[in-house]
Amino acid sequence: MLGRGHWLATGLALALVAGCGISSSDTTDAKGDQGPGITDTPMDISDESGPEVKDLLLTATPISVNFAVVAPGADSFFTVTLTHSGFGGTLVISSVQLQGTSPAITVTEPEPSQLAPGESTTVTIRYAPTGPNGESGSLIVNHNGLPVGSITIPITAMAATVNLESDPTSVDFGLVNFELGAEKFVQILNFGTVDVTIDSVSLDINGSPEFSLGEVTFPPGDSFPFVLGVNTLFGVTLHYLPVDDSTDTTTLSVSGSAMGEARTWEFDVMGHGLAPRCVVTPGVIDFGTVTLGQKAPQVFTVSNIGNFDLVLRKNGIVTTPGSDAQIQIVDSPAEDLSVAPGSSLEFHIEWTPSQVAQDTSLPIGGLSIASSDPASPTILDITGIAKAQ
Repeated sequence: MLGRGHWLATGLALALVAGCGISSSDTTDAKGDQGPGITDTPMDISDESGPEVKDLLLTATPISVNFAVVAPGADSFFTVTLTHSGFGGTLVISSVQLQGTSPAITVTEPEPSQLAPGESTTVTIRYAPTGPNGESGSLIVNHNGLPVGSITIPITAMAATVNLESDPTSVDFGLVNFELGAEKFVQILNFGTVDVTIDSVSLDINGSPEFSLGEVTFPPGDSFPFVLGVNTLFGVTLHYLPVDDSTDTTTLSVSGSAMGEARTWEFDVMGHGLAPRCVVTPGVIDFGTVTLGQKAPQVFTVSNIGNFDLVLRKNGIVTTPGSDAQIQIVDSPAEDLSVAPGSSLEFHIEWTPSQVAQDTSLPIGGLSIASSDPASPTILDITGIAKAQ
């Protein structure tokens, strides 16, 4: 049996252990398992005044700020709510600061800056760009809780860009038959990041007259002037009627404004005529000096230097009105004749003068060739001197 003194010694030992802050919770069994009263909660971190840091939790709403696009000269505001989401103590916001941003972004101080559990405060971020550049930075909120020391709120703003593009990108009619012409529907799209006001659409007055402006297809319910929003479009119909086989160009101009400035967007337009071109050689039919009553022959060649078949019209090679009656076309076409691009045909003409010319400085007539050349008829002079025998 244990005596009374033994019980007193044992009680004193337990008291000393308790006074040192050691409890059964600080012991483990031989297998490493926690003994009675052990939890997974980490040891509390406290300052001398007693608030536990784990109970001071600052949360922000939203967790990031995106101003999207703000035009230069305008401004935009974003409010961030800071909340003490912990369970105890006073959360103190010591400062807020911007990092990595330009002077275009400013922030207000939180009021109040000390929060009890469940209380909130706000800061307002203002973005007032003076140029088109975007932003990328952060708002740092320093405090005495968790996350330890501070929280970071990303701030972004997209660059303000003005960008109208055409579809098709290259407004090219390609080869177009001069007799048929063609039309092309062109879409103008706003691929920028700001709205654009469209005032008018026109073709360059110094461009090829073979182009003409057709109908403008407005966004629903709109007419000039109208606002072309981001990622929206309108349409323009262009017509092209070439008059020869040359390459024609013009400029489609879209006039309007964006971000407070007047602007003009220009899009190149081109096309190539598909047409014949009639050329006669020699360029002047000269019989030289011919004795009265004698027949003088000459040969002329009709060539197609275009890029489409040339059709010589039936009975289409004749002398012009007022020509010497003794000039005769030997082989004017009895039916339509086709001359392929790069090909030619020969024809014959004769002159048998019957009287002496009074003025040798004037042509004795002219030759007219009717064809499918858009510039038809092709006309050239006939010259010659008649002398007596």
